[in-house]
Parts: sequence; C-alpha cells; structure tokens
Amino acid sequence: MLIGHQKIWQFLEKSAENQSLSHAYLFSGEEHLGKKTLALEFIKFLNKAKNLDPDLILISNERDESIQISQIRKIQYFLSETSFLGSYKSVIIDQAEKMTKDAQSCLLKTLEEPKGKTLLILITSFPNLIMKTITSRCQKICFFPVPSQILKNFLEDYNLPTVLKLTSKEKEKLIFSFRGKPGRLINFLLSPEKLEKENQILKEILNLSKRDLYSRFQYLKSLENENISANEIVKILTEYFRELLIGQSKESYSLSKLKEILEFLNEVYFLISFTNINKKLALEMLMLEL
Repeated sequence: MLIGHQKIWQFLEKSAENQSLSHAYLFSGEEHLGKKTLALEFIKFLNKAKNLDPDLILISNERDESIQISQIRKIQYFLSETSFLGSYKSVIIDQAEKMTKDAQSCLLKTLEEPKGKTLLILITSFPNLIMKTITSRCQKICFFPVPSQILKNFLEDYNLPTVLKLTSKEKEKLIFSFRGKPGRLINFLLSPEKLEKENQILKEILNLSKRDLYSRFQYLKSLENENISANEIVKILTEYFRELLIGQSKESYSLSKLKEILEFLNEVYFLISFTNINKKLALEMLMLEL
C-alpha cells in the first residue's frame, strides 16, 4: 500500500522504461516512511508479478538480529541462477545497517561484479553504519516525510472499522502525530494498541529523567519482563528526539543537546546491534544520558 513518494516512483519507472536502472540502490530515510513498501511495489511492477515473485529475495530480520554472511552468500547464489520468469533477479535488504562486517564485505563483491538483469535495493535509516565502499556503489535515493494532506486524503478514503471511527479533530491530531510517516499510519490502522503502547513507553521514559537512578533501572527491568527489546526502546526514543530536532523544538532541550542525544542514541543502537555488549548495560548507559 504505497502512500506518497510519487516523484521517486516516477523516477524509477522512467529509468525502467529507458533501460537505465542501476544495479544497486540505497533507499535511506527515517523509519516508517514507506521505503520497503515502495521497493516491493516497484519490483512487482518491474517483473509484472502480482503476489509471490520467485525472482525476488527479501532479507528482513523482524527480530532485530544481525544479517549474517550466510544470508549474503545465499543472495549471491540466488543471483547466479537463471531467472524463473525471464525478468529481473531482485534482492531487497531491509535494515541493511544490520549486516555484520563480514556480511558487508561479502556483499561488496556482488556490487563490484553485477551480472545481467539484477537489482539490489538496500534499505536503511542509518546509512552511516554501512561501509562507504558499499554506499558509493549504490544510487542513493533519500526518502522524506509525506505531506500531511496526502495522509489526510488516505485516511479519509480508508474504510475505518467501527471501533476506530474518528472525528475530524481526532484525525487531524493523529496525522500531526505521525509526522508524515505513512508506516506509522498503517501500523495504527492495523494495530492501534501498538501505537498506544509505544506512546506510553515514551512518556514513562521521559518522566524517568526527573527521577533517581534506582527508579530508572527498575523501570528497565519491568520492560524486560514485558519482553520489550532494547532495539524497540532505542527506536522509540530516536524517533521522538529526531522529531524535536526537525521541528527545532526547545521544550526542555537546546538544539545542541538534541544533537548530542541523537548521536548517543546512534552509538547505543550500534552497540546493541553489532557488538556483544550486554543490552541491559547499554540501556543503563542511555538512562544516565537522558
């Protein structure tokens, strides 16, 4: 379900028509903007496929695990085979920053020697965590928040279930809170309780900044018992502070402090994603910073 990003779509469509597609693209931008959705829809368009596409591999680690070299080798073998439909052999690597160092080095060989009609799309919200030798071999496409009017039009046309009937003011408030992110809107429509839980966690963590260290660490323990992962916590906070920075908000934080917090959040994300650091320890470090 593609919402917005028509200029990007038209660019890719035109490239396909002119047979000038790159072998590799880097889709970058904040989470929930629709990067993976557009990638899937474009490959479906390119290969004239409706549902399952035997010429497509999607690497998407939903459990916040690293992408291993074995998965990249599987991609290499897949790309070496003949296309089932005589179309593009396509690969999408979601959260590409989660590739281990060995996995990235292995992928580099594929990018250095592209073969035939192959298309590789890397998707990331953290392009700085991917080797420059990889990103330099990809055509970069940056995704930005979708205009609020587009989200509003979609919400107006969407057949809301009875339990989610909203007033015009409630819709406007929702659209504002989604900050131009279609994925947040879709997640809400599919699982409204998930968004409510995220907002609750954010509110509780922000309130912790006024409390003592014992209270902060006890709260982390409670989240652990609720099976809330360290990655989820970092993502919720990163999104919040990014929005404050983009809006140049000065509520309780100076702009320099916002940048400092975001840099620290990126460091914590890197540590819990790519090193053997104790995740509880990493979150405790985060609690000391807020």
